[in-house]
Amino acid sequence: MNRNFVAVIRKKLSVAGAAIPLLLAVLIAFPGAGEVRAAQPAAPPKVQATVKSVDAAQGLLTTKMEKKLTIFSLTPQTKITTAAGEPLTLTDLKKGDEIKVAWLDNAGKPVATEIAVILPASFKEQGKGQGKGGGKGQGKNNG
Repeated sequence: MNRNFVAVIRKKLSVAGAAIPLLLAVLIAFPGAGEVRAAQPAAPPKVQATVKSVDAAQGLLTTKMEKKLTIFSLTPQTKITTAAGEPLTLTDLKKGDEIKVAWLDNAGKPVATEIAVILPASFKEQGKGQGKGGGKGQGKNNG
């Protein structure tokens, strides 16, 4: 029985001995195979909305999204920019501006982390009522 036991142990050691170089070869060929990576934090959700009002003193921005009003709190770290990435301040936001807001939930209240003005309200007003027909298809085809 002793011989059988020794033979079994030798066989298991030879199998294990062959597995170690194979494992090392895999780890060398695929350096990231043995790593445990930390989960990447999820990006804040982004929504498109229309500015309804701005309360710079309180740091609040009221928006309308799909017929629903949402009030975002702003912090000193909230980044406000134009669509091109140029910096703006809270007082630059105007009623009617179309914006994209990245936000986080803080105890059930939305806090804006980034705001980008994608269509200023002043651009929306341009072009209204400037033609003779008032947009009723009364223009002439000159071509």
